[in-house]
Amino acid sequence: MIIKHVRMAFRQITRHKFSFIVAILGLAISLAAVGHLVSYALFYLDFDKKVENHDEWYRLRYSQVHPELGEIASADFFIPPAPMLIRDIPEITDHLLYWPSVIAMNLRCDGKPFQMEKSVFVSPNFPKHYKLDIIYGDPDSLLSDRFKLLISESFSKNYFGDANPVGKKIYVGETPRYTISGVFADMDTNLHLRHDIYSLWYNDEEDSSDSEDDWYLTGHVRVRIPHKKNLKIVQTKLNTILNEYSSLIGQSGNLKVYLDPIAKIHFITGLKNDAPTMSILSIYSILALSFMFLLTAISNFLIIIGLSWKKRGDEFFFRRAVGAGRAELIHQMMCEYSLYFCIAVLLGIVLYAVTMGFFSEFIRVDLLSYSLFLLPYAGCTAIAIITLGLVSSLIMSLRHSAMALGCSTRHRNHRDRGITVLLYLQMVIGFAFITLAVSLSINYSLISNIERGWDFKNTIQYSYLTVNDDSIKGYYDARLLRQRIREIPGVLKESVSNFDLVTTSLDNQNGFHKVQVYLNDNQTDTPVLSYLCSCPPDFFRTREISILNGSIPDEVAENMVVVNSTFAQRYLDNPIGSSIRIADNDESPWYEVLAVVDDCWFFPTYHEMIPMVMILKAYMVRYYQISWQDGLKQDVLPALEELFADAASSGGFGYSSLEIEHAQSLYYVQEQTIKNISLAMTIFVVIIAVMGVYAVSSVSIHSQMKDISIRKICGAEFHDLWRLYCRKYLLLYLASAIPGLILAYNLIKAYTDRFAIQSHYGAIAYPAAIIIMIAIVFIPLYFSIQKAYRADPTRYLQAD
Repeated sequence: MIIKHVRMAFRQITRHKFSFIVAILGLAISLAAVGHLVSYALFYLDFDKKVENHDEWYRLRYSQVHPELGEIASADFFIPPAPMLIRDIPEITDHLLYWPSVIAMNLRCDGKPFQMEKSVFVSPNFPKHYKLDIIYGDPDSLLSDRFKLLISESFSKNYFGDANPVGKKIYVGETPRYTISGVFADMDTNLHLRHDIYSLWYNDEEDSSDSEDDWYLTGHVRVRIPHKKNLKIVQTKLNTILNEYSSLIGQSGNLKVYLDPIAKIHFITGLKNDAPTMSILSIYSILALSFMFLLTAISNFLIIIGLSWKKRGDEFFFRRAVGAGRAELIHQMMCEYSLYFCIAVLLGIVLYAVTMGFFSEFIRVDLLSYSLFLLPYAGCTAIAIITLGLVSSLIMSLRHSAMALGCSTRHRNHRDRGITVLLYLQMVIGFAFITLAVSLSINYSLISNIERGWDFKNTIQYSYLTVNDDSIKGYYDARLLRQRIREIPGVLKESVSNFDLVTTSLDNQNGFHKVQVYLNDNQTDTPVLSYLCSCPPDFFRTREISILNGSIPDEVAENMVVVNSTFAQRYLDNPIGSSIRIADNDESPWYEVLAVVDDCWFFPTYHEMIPMVMILKAYMVRYYQISWQDGLKQDVLPALEELFADAASSGGFGYSSLEIEHAQSLYYVQEQTIKNISLAMTIFVVIIAVMGVYAVSSVSIHSQMKDISIRKICGAEFHDLWRLYCRKYLLLYLASAIPGLILAYNLIKAYTDRFAIQSHYGAIAYPAAIIIMIAIVFIPLYFSIQKAYRADPTRYLQAD
């Protein structure tokens, strides 16, 4: 009997190909899309949860509370004093330190450069904390002293191939400095402290903090507090201790300590010096919308399958007439529905597997470890799909078997209203997400191609620590290096600075020092906040930065500065000739403002434009920007690499490089992910909306085929039927447009509010959504009416 029902189901598929293609393909795509979005959510919800006893670990951070400026929250804590501060707090049973250094070292191994552009210093318990899978090396002595390096598997293979590198010496010049102590399997990408190279920060529990310099370095500090009831106790003790050392810390304002659960730190946004973070609300929203869309897709699937059974009403009436009861009809319908559902599920699984790699690349997140085919997700996924299939099968079979045995008009009217409401909700969501996707694409294009106020075309930036002096041992002379750069054929221009021209973090390590500035013409002693950096006078001319007021000579005295437009507008009425002081002691010099330059985006545009003071004299030079002539990139870059390798070979510092245009594209990785997720969800919504319009219009028109047949016999043409049925959908369209566009406005605002600049071009998204939704609503309706118009009217009148 089951085989007979299965054959009947396949026969129906061949008879109503288009309807079943829409139903099965729509549900399959929906299942695959939901699978991808669930994998995406799992990736973030699992952030930093692979730590041993992760629920007992907390990030230790501080914030400064200024009476005038409010609270400035940081993700860091003071690294050198941390062991001493927590040593006498028994509620803390363990701690971990993590400090990244951006200064490259000139290292060599096996006679070739050992590229360690960034080094990370950690406490010795780091491998255990992250449960690192050690491939080579003794797990008990990986970080037993300061001269051991722990490297990742991918780094090891890139440098040493498949050989075991444990025991190899890393040299600074001719002196051995480090020994590779171990190789660990690459860490998952959803870890807050992920890196390729680790070395020991300290191995002395008696570190002191009697020097002001000890409080200068800040980094990531974690503490283990097994009992949550002790959190307030620890926080109070640390606040008290910090106040005792306030004279050494040297930061104005009151300091407050915070303890953040490490499983949540990736979702705490707006902290200074933090790694990129994600809003937890957006993750939960994606999950909620995914399941809502899946329910909508399955509802559309049920409507189309139900319509195919309605069209077979004569068959079911005949079976009832020859003695078939409700149980037999339920059995038949469950068999048929199960076949349709299984085909959709199998197709969805294939689509999910085939598109997994593409989706991961599209959103720039590695989701392969969170595939729903892997344990423990596979079991939960199977249970969810089986439950969904059984529940929907029972609902459909019970309802339509009852209809085959007789159904009241009142229930039919309720059902019609229900599917109309479902269609309305799909259209509202369609308006919202289409508008959102178009607007986010426009805004992303704007922020990624903004006029940044300085010339970076065909430019590479080298980071290499030098001094303007040829007599300092271990440092290369910056003046000689600049001269050698200019002599390379194909170099168009070169400039130097002591701050990074492409950075996502405005901190001391990148040359941006947040300082208090005292103004000569200020009648009070209250300072203002600004960022301090340094560069030579020719930097502005070389990088084509507009001088708005004043002038910058080629040679300047010691105490001369330039301010940007934002600083002048906020703090100085007559900037040229004004005097400013960087510190509050009488020995600090006064600086004269020579010029006001245009604001430049050396950082992502989600930062507000910062007030900047640029000192025109710098003893040290760290960043070199070199531009090449068009078409000569392949000649210039190898020559530059050879030059910097030669310069670094005579000192202790290494170098690193990055093409500026490529680096700026890395500014907005998270924004591009959000934009691409919105595009993916919009495609998902469009498919569901098309499926919904087709399903609802088919059911609505089929229920009125008697009326349509009478109209055709009386001479009605296609345009008459189109005009008649178009009214209902036009009203639905207009009624859904208003709330849909309002919802889109709020979603767009939530995305764009974090940026310091706004685009008026985003308004194009609203008319674009209106046009796209017209196509989504009225094209499926057109095909449904066309199909009804071509049907034989006498068939329906005779059947009636």
